[in-house]
Amino acid sequence: MKIRITSKLLIILILTALVPLLIIGWVGYRSTLNISQIASQANREVAELAMSDSSAALSAELKTRLQALTERHAGDVNEI
Repeated sequence: MKIRITSKLLIILILTALVPLLIIGWVGYRSTLNISQIASQANREVAELAMSDSSAALSAELKTRLQALTERHAGDVNEI
């Protein structure tokens, strides 16, 4: 069984069109995975930084409030 020249040419044309498309698709897929990992790590770092900043701000606010309450109670004790 012999394959005609037109069939061979058609197979070659299809392969030359599909192979680069598959390679580009694979590279794009791998790049998407890498970008996803980088974005996920960046989001974690930003969340940790926001949490530490928030904790520091709340701690400072609590210290200020505790200082004010202590001064008020000390003033009440002095009056008594």
